[in-house]
Parts: sequence; C-alpha cells; structure tokens
Amino acid sequence: DFLFLFVGNDLIKKGLPVIIKALSILKNNRIHIAIAGTGKRSKINIPNAQENNIHFLGVIKDMSNLYQNVDALIHPTLVDTYGMTVLEAMTASLPVIVSNKKYCGFTEHLNDDQALILDNPRDSIELSKKLHLVFSDVNLREKIAKNGFKKSQSITWEDTLEQTLLVYNIVLK
Repeated sequence: DFLFLFVGNDLIKKGLPVIIKALSILKNNRIHIAIAGTGKRSKINIPNAQENNIHFLGVIKDMSNLYQNVDALIHPTLVDTYGMTVLEAMTASLPVIVSNKKYCGFTEHLNDDQALILDNPRDSIELSKKLHLVFSDVNLREKIAKNGFKKSQSITWEDTLEQTLLVYNIVLK
C-alpha cells in the first residue's frame, strides 16, 4: 500500500475535503492518507468506502519520525502563508503535491521538477490525477523527491531572514 501524509490543524482550509473527493474518484484501496494535526474528524464527511483508508493520527510530537514512515506529502491548502510542512517533507526526501503560490507561499520557491504543483487545490479531478501519478510512477516520484530534497537544502534561515528584512525595507520606503 501507499501512504500519503496530510498535515493540518484546520482540515477544511488545508484541503482535506478535496483529498477525500479525489480518493473517491480514484477508487484505489491501496492508497491511504495519514492525517496529522488537531483537526476534528467529525467536521469531515468520509464515505464508508474510504473509512479504512483514512487514518487520523492526532498531534504528532516527532514529525521527523512520521516523515520517514510515509511515501509522500499532500498539501492542497487553500490558505498557507508559507507551508513549513512542505519544506520539512522535502527535507525528508518525500515527493510533494502542493497548492500553487496563490494558496501556499512556499510554492513560490518551487518548480515542476521539485514538486507536483496544483493549479486549483479545489479541483478533485486534478488532485486525483496527481495522486495517481505519485502512486504509479516510481521514476517521477524519485525525481521529485531528489530535486525537492536538493531545493530544501538550499533554503536557510539566514536567507529567509535576509529576504524578509529586504521586503520590510522596501515596504517602509
């Protein structure tokens, strides 16, 4: 089986409903979603056919251990100023499916060789196609994981601070 990781505290804003719709489209019992965060299962409608493939983990204290035990990250967020979980997953050499930069600020740093980028994170058909690609195409999965890892290594706190200060200075002028 193949295990995607979804991380979020607000399950709706982070995109869980579209993931569930995409899974319904795929109808692939070998694809599972592990959900980490404080979001409440009661707020999400999960069809009976998918009950066994969706796993609510709750809050995870050691995310690095979790990243090592999944196959890919899915982050179809509708609102995320940065998306630290995407960077963390890439640092763990995971292939990533993520919303475009309009919805997830971190995607501004990425290209199509480093992640599968969603044009519309509300589109369950588009998402189902990307899920299927990551699940079925080992070469693509490995390429994206490798290139994503390289990208993650080029992002440092020092550079982020420098770029943030530059933006503040521009705004203040």
